[in-house]
Amino acid sequence: MRTRIGLLLSLLAILLPLGCQPPNSPSQPELPLTYVGSGQFGFSENGITVASQNSQQGQALAFMYVSKTSLSPSNTECNISMYCSNASGHNYSVNLSILGIAFGPAEYQITSSPAPYGVAFAGINLDTLRSRSGQSGIIKITKFDTINNVISGMFQFIASVPGDLSSFVNVDSGYFNDIPIAVGTFDQGTITATVNGQPFGRSSGAHATLQAADYTRDIPNNLEFVVQDRDSNFQKTMQISIPNPKQDSTYDLSMKDSWALGMFYTSPLHSSVPPQIMSWHAWNGSGSLTVTKYDPVSRRISANFSFTAPADSSSSIVQVTNGVIDNVQYYISEQ
Repeated sequence: MRTRIGLLLSLLAILLPLGCQPPNSPSQPELPLTYVGSGQFGFSENGITVASQNSQQGQALAFMYVSKTSLSPSNTECNISMYCSNASGHNYSVNLSILGIAFGPAEYQITSSPAPYGVAFAGINLDTLRSRSGQSGIIKITKFDTINNVISGMFQFIASVPGDLSSFVNVDSGYFNDIPIAVGTFDQGTITATVNGQPFGRSSGAHATLQAADYTRDIPNNLEFVVQDRDSNFQKTMQISIPNPKQDSTYDLSMKDSWALGMFYTSPLHSSVPPQIMSWHAWNGSGSLTVTKYDPVSRRISANFSFTAPADSSSSIVQVTNGVIDNVQYYISEQ
């Protein structure tokens, strides 16, 4: 059982603003230090080169979200997360966030405090011990491909630990090339279902997100789908795994190699609603999924599914009917 959405979403937090002023930052990012291959990224921190090509753990993902903040009139926020290890085994993560992103080449100034539409925030972690927040710098988007759902760009910024004037670091020569937009992609497709008589899934609603990935390295030819939804009271998550998908094939969701699981829990935004957590997994029940279309070239898949499963923490039975994976585009995971 693999639950990844919490880790992915945790990388998206915008770091808190600082009260101190860093040294002057160059107005343009420097050229990349190394060859920029598709799906690759890199940067230097105080002259130390960090690149995904040199790390088995290297991965970069972009996330598109509908933003509710008044800082972003376009209602679109792009978050780019990169994490990898350097030659000495130290773990790095860099997070970039652009408010009101334009869907094409553009430049954005990095700021350390709330600012109007069209600005960016940045942060860098080393071994998850100290979080440094970007004080100034620039992100330059060089490619925004809404057909293949990839994004490329360059970045440079100066960052520091909140309240620590001696902690400034220079993040330079940053680049990311053709990294996948993993969540909130354009024309990504939909996953919908009826759960105990109530609609669930990602369609056109602003409160739903979908991730679909082929984890080719750690689980060859395995597709995983994570869809989150939210209504006025509950957060909802459903995850489905399909091993070695083939068109016109049917998979038993009560087996351990292909499965579905989910959890509904009370949203913290509505504390007046009585707490409720209900989790379930299909291998305690019965059901199936049938692949109706599978195109590994365009990375598109469609399927129908339904199943019945007992809830883990109660005597309730969860019935999932009318499940549809409709032309969902997935990405190839590098982790």
